Amino acid sequence: MSKKLIYVMPRVRVAPRLYGETELVLGRATFLPDEDATWADRIQKPRPSCLDTFRQFPYDDNATDLPVSRGTILIADDESWLRENVSYVVAVAYVLGVQENFWQPPSEAFQYYDIAVGDTPQDLVQFHTKTSSLIEDASAFKLLPPLELRGPRDQFCIDPRSDVFAELSKRLGKAEPDRLIVSCFHLFRTQYANAFLAPARQDFAAYCACLEAAFDTPKSQDGGKTLAECVEKFYMGYEELREFIRGLYEERSIFNHGVSEAALDPHRVTLLQAFRQTPYRWDLLRHVCIDVIHEKAREAAGNPRGDIGTFFSKTFKMIETCFSSKEAWERLCGELTKKGSVKALLKLHQSGTDTEQDDAKLSEFIGLCCRLLLVHEWSKKDVNTEANKACSSLQCLAEIIHATSGDEAVNEAAEELHAAAKARDRERLGRWAANHASWTMLSGYENLCEAAQAVSAHVAQLFDFC
Repeated sequence: MSKKLIYVMPRVRVAPRLYGETELVLGRATFLPDEDATWADRIQKPRPSCLDTFRQFPYDDNATDLPVSRGTILIADDESWLRENVSYVVAVAYVLGVQENFWQPPSEAFQYYDIAVGDTPQDLVQFHTKTSSLIEDASAFKLLPPLELRGPRDQFCIDPRSDVFAELSKRLGKAEPDRLIVSCFHLFRTQYANAFLAPARQDFAAYCACLEAAFDTPKSQDGGKTLAECVEKFYMGYEELREFIRGLYEERSIFNHGVSEAALDPHRVTLLQAFRQTPYRWDLLRHVCIDVIHEKAREAAGNPRGDIGTFFSKTFKMIETCFSSKEAWERLCGELTKKGSVKALLKLHQSGTDTEQDDAKLSEFIGLCCRLLLVHEWSKKDVNTEANKACSSLQCLAEIIHATSGDEAVNEAAEELHAAAKARDRERLGRWAANHASWTMLSGYENLCEAAQAVSAHVAQLFDFC
C-alpha cells in the first residue's frame, strides 16, 4: 500500500468545543487526537513508534522518566493541497481558538512535522528542514518541548458552530488562500513567545501586514494614513487609534525597508515616538487584529456586526487603558491632593446636607474613581515617577475611609495605610496592597467609602513593583 502523508503537532491537542467530539474538520483538513484508536480507525495503520521521539518535560525530578507527548495529527484526502496549505491551516485554527483559550499556548506549541506513514514500522525517524533532512535513531533520540511550553497545557478548543469558523473554513478550502487567510497567518506569526524567533519589531511589521490584508487596503501614496483611517472607522471614532496606527506603520517601514529614523520628517518622528511610548502596544495590537479578522469574516458571511468598539468589547478596556490610563490617574490624583479636598468630600457625604448640586459633585468624584478602576494600569517605571503622588493620594483616601466606615477592621486598615503612606514606606505599602487586594472588587458606584477603599487598594498596587 502507498504511504500516507501525516502532519504531527506533538505539543498541542486541538479539539472541537463539542461534548464527546474529538474530530475537527477545517477547510479540507481534519484535526485528530494522536491516540492509538485514531490510528487504527481513521488512518488504518499502526501508530509509528518514531512518534515516541517527542517527549514532555518530566513530571518530577526524575529526568529519566520523560512521558511521551501525544498531541494532534493533521490529515487531508487531498495531500498535495495539505502540503501547500498546512501553514495556513494551522494559523487559521490558532486564530479561531486563541481568544477562548486566553491567548495560550504560544505559537511554539503548533510546530508541526510531516511524516510519510507506511505499513512497516521504521527504526529511523526523518526530520525535514528548509535546506536538508536529518535522520535519527528513533529508539534513542528524544525531543523535549521548547522552554516556552514549560508547565501544564490544556486542550486548545475551537467552537466549530460559530459563524466565523464557517466563513474561514470555507475560504480555507479554496484552491488559493485569500486575504483573510493570509491575515490569520500574519497574526499567528506574531505570537511566538521566543523573542529570538520573532522579535517585537518583526511582530509589529506582521501586525501591520495582518491589518492591511484583512482590510484589503488600497494602494496609496501614504499607506500609513490609509490603514489608520480604516482602523479608526472600524472602531467608530477612536481618534487615538488613528495616530497609533500611523506610528505602527512607521515602525513597520523601519523594520521592513531599513528606513532611517534620522531621515524621517518631524511629524513622522512624532508619530513613531508616540507609538513606542504607548503602554501595552504589543498586546493591544493582537486584540485589534483578532477583532478585525472576526468582524470581516462575519461581514463576508452576511452577519450583523458584533460588539466591537462598545463597552462590552474585550478590546474596549485595553484601548481605554492604552490611551486614557495616565489621564484617569492624573485627574483623580489632582482631585484628591488639592487643598481641602478631604474635608470637601466628607461634607458632601454627610447626611442632612444633600442638595442636587452636592449629589452631582459626589457622583462626579465617584465616577472618577470608577473610571480609574476601569482603565488604569501601573507599570514598573511608574514607581520612580508617581510614588510621591501615590503616597499623598493614599493619605487622603485613608482619611476618607476612616471617617466614613463604621467597620473596626476597615478603620484599622485605613490607619495602617495612612501611616505607611505618610512615612513613604514602599515596603509596608506593598505588603498592605497584597493584604487588601480584595478591596478592588468592591463596587464603588454609590458609596464614597467603598469607592475610596477600591481606589486605595488599586493605587497601593504601584508598590508591588518595589
